[in-house]
Amino acid sequence: MDLLNILIDMDELDDDQWTADGAPKLSFLQKENGGSVSRQDVINAAPHFTRENMALPTDPEPEPPVDEEPYPPKPSIEISYPTNRPLPEHEFLRLLSTVGTDDLASLQEIVQQQKIDFRAEVEKLKGWIILVSRANKFIINRLAAEKPSKTNQEEIMDYVRKQGEIRAAKHGAVSELLKGIDPKMLDPRAPLDRAMARKTTRGTQRPQR
Repeated sequence: MDLLNILIDMDELDDDQWTADGAPKLSFLQKENGGSVSRQDVINAAPHFTRENMALPTDPEPEPPVDEEPYPPKPSIEISYPTNRPLPEHEFLRLLSTVGTDDLASLQEIVQQQKIDFRAEVEKLKGWIILVSRANKFIINRLAAEKPSKTNQEEIMDYVRKQGEIRAAKHGAVSELLKGIDPKMLDPRAPLDRAMARKTTRGTQRPQR
């Protein structure tokens, strides 16, 4: 895998990817690369690349044409070729088979200009990725300062308090429901059982002499 592509995908918020002084960890790069990567390799690929400065070297701007035209002249060939996106390979090969030898240079100019334009878009998107990554980091820092995470003991106490509030609410609801109701009406025993329980003890004892 190309070392520059690995550097592009690095996450500045992931401590496992960086050394203490903000340089890319070689162990991370070697794992992603599937082979050996030295510190000199990183310097050669991106001399100023760090955790705080994730800018990567870009391709040099194309030299302007000598004539008055700011861009290469439009091709003379009459073909339907989208300039705002690349063609899938099978479509391009089918189109290429229809282009005459004399028009190959004109077609190449279109493709080369696309490469320049798309690389410029990639650089712009990389800058945006850096900006949103930093914005996310600022949010995390503020959350840590203004809403510090609770300890395990605090979480347990919150849970116990909430459970007590739930039980108290249930008890209050049941008490409100039973207001004005005779508790005898709630006796689950059958009528015969309740009658047997009410019988007196008269006549169950021997008379005293």
